[in-house]
Amino acid sequence: MNASDFPRPGDRLAFFGRVSTPRQKVVQQWSLVERWLVTHDLTIPDAGRFMDSIRRHEAARLFKDWTKRKTTPARKKYQFDDLMRQVESGQLDWVIIASFDRWGISDKDEPFIFRSKLKEYDVQLFSVQDDLNITAADDGTFWRVAAAAMGATRYVETLAENNIRKMVHMAEQGWATTGNVPYGTDLVCYPLDNMNRPLFRVERLEFRPAKYRITTYDPESRVERDENGFITSATLKVLREEISGNMPPRDKKTTGYRYEPGEERRLQAVRQMFDLYDSGVEKFARIIESLWDQGFAHYTKRFGYHGVEEILRNPVYIGRPAFAKKGVGYYRRCVGKIAAKVERKRNDTLVRKNAESEWVFPLKPVFAPIVPEAQFKSVQQKLDARPHVNESFGKRRTRDRATHPLNGVLHCPDCRAPMVLGSFCPGKKTMAKTQGKAKRHRCFHCGTWRKTNRTQCNANTVRWALLDRATEELLRTVADRIGAVQSGGSDLLKKETWLQHSELGRIIQRVVGESSAVGGNFAQRHPDLAGHQAITDALWAGGVGDVVQRAVQAYEERFEARVAPLRDELTRVTAELNDLALELPRQRRNPTVYERMNARIGELERRKAEIDPQTVPLTAKARDILARLDGIRQTIEAADQAGVARLLDTFLARVEPIFDVKAVGQAKRRRAEVIGFRFIPKEEGKEVLQEPMEIGVSRTGTGSWRRRARSSPETSSTRRPARW
Repeated sequence: MNASDFPRPGDRLAFFGRVSTPRQKVVQQWSLVERWLVTHDLTIPDAGRFMDSIRRHEAARLFKDWTKRKTTPARKKYQFDDLMRQVESGQLDWVIIASFDRWGISDKDEPFIFRSKLKEYDVQLFSVQDDLNITAADDGTFWRVAAAAMGATRYVETLAENNIRKMVHMAEQGWATTGNVPYGTDLVCYPLDNMNRPLFRVERLEFRPAKYRITTYDPESRVERDENGFITSATLKVLREEISGNMPPRDKKTTGYRYEPGEERRLQAVRQMFDLYDSGVEKFARIIESLWDQGFAHYTKRFGYHGVEEILRNPVYIGRPAFAKKGVGYYRRCVGKIAAKVERKRNDTLVRKNAESEWVFPLKPVFAPIVPEAQFKSVQQKLDARPHVNESFGKRRTRDRATHPLNGVLHCPDCRAPMVLGSFCPGKKTMAKTQGKAKRHRCFHCGTWRKTNRTQCNANTVRWALLDRATEELLRTVADRIGAVQSGGSDLLKKETWLQHSELGRIIQRVVGESSAVGGNFAQRHPDLAGHQAITDALWAGGVGDVVQRAVQAYEERFEARVAPLRDELTRVTAELNDLALELPRQRRNPTVYERMNARIGELERRKAEIDPQTVPLTAKARDILARLDGIRQTIEAADQAGVARLLDTFLARVEPIFDVKAVGQAKRRRAEVIGFRFIPKEEGKEVLQEPMEIGVSRTGTGSWRRRARSSPETSSTRRPARW
């Protein structure tokens, strides 16, 4: 290997690690790389360590889709994106990975895209386990490593296929195929060759985070079963009980789990749920409230909306636990007891809900029914006949792919929780009037209200159209402020009170104050620059014009004379640090000298950190802020959606809608109308937005809560002025 194909001290390094599932530990990859770094006297700073949990097939597409990803504001966030920003900005020389096969290859063209993308930015990729510079390897060596990565992907596919075949066989024999046990049932571990000797029972106490009670039985414990395999009696002696956040270990070759009915209180909740729905209580929210009032809970919380539906649909309550109800695999999924290859398109949902004909049932019931079979069938018929929310918009449960730049930033003013994406559909009357042509409106809902099935907080709803109009007003105000700063003016600091409290305003005031020290000779040589206002105008104008140049030059000449000794000291400190960095590896075998050199390096680094800020003039800081503000203004004026979304993320901490709450109708029902928004800045974004800004809006027209025909749809007849 050539010296240029290997990282050297002084090179700028970053680490990237990837795992497929939470059970895998990316820290193991970092440990391998860390040992390699110590061996070769290399370091990677904390800011250069990037770790992601990405499935193999997703990781293989990261480079391929990077150009599209960085222009899509609603893309899924990965630390890989932060790594690529450092690559593109020229901050790195090497990207270090534990092993090339961790990236995964699903297409034979992907290695070339992967390789050429880093070369484009003159960044090299080094694989520690392969001991190879991937970007500099010859074609033969590169394909050897790439083949290993492709082989790893094929190996995972084979494991997935074998695993499905094994689970189909287990399900048919009545064994549990997963540790995610249905509510009201427990898992009991038995030897595969003895169904009468229970080893231990696992009872779930909390759903998330998981908590289990593990009851271990004496070896003499036994259960008796009838001809159907149902337990008729049990002689159990408990050795110990323990609470754990993890499932207990077991020998998967000699033991297996069986589903068995759990504690009676949970079984009563299940029976009550079936009774309520079968008796005509078809609204899940009413069932949840009824159960909660009677003291029935889903472990420690209320039952969830979809949790009720899952329980009512689950055949485990008639003794027939089903496998393959949902297809969740990335490589293979079970379809009709066969491991089928996943052909998922980009727009397909991650989880495929299989038809009941594709479920895998035990050959015979594994325990006596918890609810009568006749009642279970009756409930299934009623569930199948449930009407859709709106026939024109498809099924009740569909995946919403809508995105918005302020997703995650908009917060409910009542509960302070993030608001979530949603939509509201026209009613039956509106659909009838428009002959089915009315469209649904995108909006945000209170996340707490949605999560708790309308039992907590309020039905606070914000339409996208109103939020977008307020955001446009905000950006216009920001652009106007920046324009005023760039155009300058003698009384700008007096007129723009927000500027006095901003970092830029404080810098200007300091420069004006320090410029008075110039006095004397400068005022005599340049009487036209007498007074501090000329210095202020110089900064606003950015040094344009003869008078401005002389004013700024006067400040900077004095500054340079004052910091000249500090610059000389900084040069000496930097030179000594470079010399020590070259000498330090040679003294590793001499501990005394090595420690002294390390201590000296620490002293020099601290002194350098003290000197550096003092050598930067205020005028340079002011120009830097002005340059950033100019970039913000150009982004706003370009009206690029992706650019504006990234811009909002840089200076907005949160957005809160302002509601006008009224009690309407004879029942005095709560009705909230959006009348404005409060935009709250981040601490680091106060150059753009110094204080929270309120922007008012009004709602009229189709789809609003006021009478129609006052204005055209999606328009506002009045607008409150922005306040800050």
